[in-house]
Amino acid sequence: MSVLIKRNQAESFKVDEATVITRYNFSTRDYDMVEIIVNGHHGTMRNKTSTKSYYIISGKGTFEIDGTAYQVEAGDIITVNPNSWLSITGHDLRALIITNPPFNADDEEWK
Repeated sequence: MSVLIKRNQAESFKVDEATVITRYNFSTRDYDMVEIIVNGHHGTMRNKTSTKSYYIISGKGTFEIDGTAYQVEAGDIITVNPNSWLSITGHDLRALIITNPPFNADDEEWK
């Protein structure tokens, strides 16, 4: 099945003071995709069931995964496995997140 979702069809919302998510309302049974923009500290969370892969579109940031810090910039890909604690700090950090299986808010735990 081919799908085209235009940017103006996407839904953007603020998660916290530092983070905006744009949801394209596209999901398969295997994965979904959203865009995230982080300017500041996004917080510390883990997903109990999904693997999240972040493709860094622009900006710079730090992903701290289970206590290890990774510096990221445009063109990088970083993957976070289920049950890994993640903290993101970014400066104009824009990334595409592919979540497999699709995101379910009940699977997220925040510190």
